[in-house]
Amino acid sequence: MEFSYKVSEAEYLSASRLGTKVPSRSTLKTVVFWLFVLLCFMVFFSVVQRNGRQTDSSGQPAPAQTSEVEPVHQAAPTRALLYNAAPIVLIVGFWFFVIKVILPGRLKKMYTKDPLMQGEFTVGITPEGVSICNTAGTSSRTPWTIYDCWREAENVIILVLHTRVYFALSLTGLSEARKTELRGILSAALPKR
Repeated sequence: MEFSYKVSEAEYLSASRLGTKVPSRSTLKTVVFWLFVLLCFMVFFSVVQRNGRQTDSSGQPAPAQTSEVEPVHQAAPTRALLYNAAPIVLIVGFWFFVIKVILPGRLKKMYTKDPLMQGEFTVGITPEGVSICNTAGTSSRTPWTIYDCWREAENVIILVLHTRVYFALSLTGLSEARKTELRGILSAALPKR
């Protein structure tokens, strides 16, 4: 089966979202790292908070060393909750901003600057492997053994290599019969995840 296509910006972003859904060891390591950082931050915050309230051996607050004692007011429970939760909310908000605003913006910028992504691709899919050629002069022929799986979204399929790099196939110009034929070849060669 052979067909030609161009990947639109929307399909490129859709392929990017599909590519990030494929779990990998590096993703797991990143999640564990940030959970560890968050846990360390929470422990540090509790130690600082505990040391701020010094007590003597009987459990009573230690008397102040100065002659002038300012009254200590307990913060309202909602205010204390706000102070305790603010760092976590800021970290989550920062990562939401990075994932939803910065990364898609970088992908759009990369798409508009790279003529390889905007060129026309001609793909040959056989039970033995994939051959890819584009208008920029790049071509390759690869067996199915270098791919790990394939994923599908609306009008786009990605072929995921073992390194978690992926190649996007646009289904926009294909008839439903050709899409079914393509899915059949891919299903016979690779698992769908």
